[in-house]
Amino acid sequence: MYFCMKGAAMAQAVAPVIETQLRIGDNVPYFNLFYATREKQGMRDRIGSDDLKGKRYMIAFHPADWSDVCARQAREYKENLKAFKDFGIEVLLVSGDYVFSRHEWAKALNLPFYMLSDHKHEMGKAFGIYDDLTGFDTRSVFLIGKNGQIEYLNSKYNAENDSDFRSLREAIARG
Repeated sequence: MYFCMKGAAMAQAVAPVIETQLRIGDNVPYFNLFYATREKQGMRDRIGSDDLKGKRYMIAFHPADWSDVCARQAREYKENLKAFKDFGIEVLLVSGDYVFSRHEWAKALNLPFYMLSDHKHEMGKAFGIYDDLTGFDTRSVFLIGKNGQIEYLNSKYNAENDSDFRSLREAIARG
């Protein structure tokens, strides 16, 4: 737990901001990662872009588990889960934390999402939001359409700014 807390504190202090090269209309980059849920640790369970073909989903990157800002972001999604479900959106939360940390954090906050573990930063790099200098992904949100194309992106997502969440909700409703 020490390393998780240390990493979370560092993630909150550093708050990297990287501008992605991806654009609306681009195909979602390939990914296939281990995930956990609040119910299971997921040491053998993977989910990827191929599994989600034909579905609408949101990928929300955050720097680390166990930080206040990341918790606020996750809680905001949880509070709006019905709206996501009403529009057929599956929610994926991604961080560089290991799958066991993802599971414990999901349990602690009672999060009903897929908690992807990008500890090798393959997905963050593929999406262009990984910061080599800090070793963290930039807090970013991508909405993927049923056709596998990006419908919305915000690579400077601010979990403490209500207008960022409003613009995400508007994009979801447009889809």
